[in-house]
Amino acid sequence: MTSLLLVVLAAAYLAACLGLFLVQRRLQYFPQPRRLGPTLLAERFERGDAVLQLTVRPHPGRGAVLYFGGNGEDVSGALGPLAAAFPDREIVMLHYRGYGGSTGAPTEAAITGDAAALSVHHADHVEGYRRVHRAAQAPVSGTQQSQAATEEMRTAMIEARSLFDD
Repeated sequence: MTSLLLVVLAAAYLAACLGLFLVQRRLQYFPQPRRLGPTLLAERFERGDAVLQLTVRPHPGRGAVLYFGGNGEDVSGALGPLAAAFPDREIVMLHYRGYGGSTGAPTEAAITGDAAALSVHHADHVEGYRRVHRAAQAPVSGTQQSQAATEEMRTAMIEARSLFDD
């Protein structure tokens, strides 16, 4: 009787594990609607099979804050605090796939690709960041290459300084 009970419990445990494995995406992402409404401060751009929604606070000049929310967050709700913290910057907030009116399903690969696409979509604001990122990611080996990489990073940081100046 005890061994039959153990077999039943083991089978139930395995069934529960399989069930959780099959529905894990639904347990990871909790899409939220956009609170600001469909047109207020809204932009959109297409990427592959998805139409991605943005909440944008335009501001002339250089520099922008690109904001990617956390799980279950409607990024448009962060517009007020971000606008107060960065009054002299454009604020661009991406609604992940399935969130805030963006189409598609959220996955880690899609989110990473969408973030890269957003940096191209708003290229005039993120070129300094891209230059610093390229310099930081450059492979370095040997003293001469190390000095070249250090100089490239220094130059990139000087050029990107305007992104951080108040």
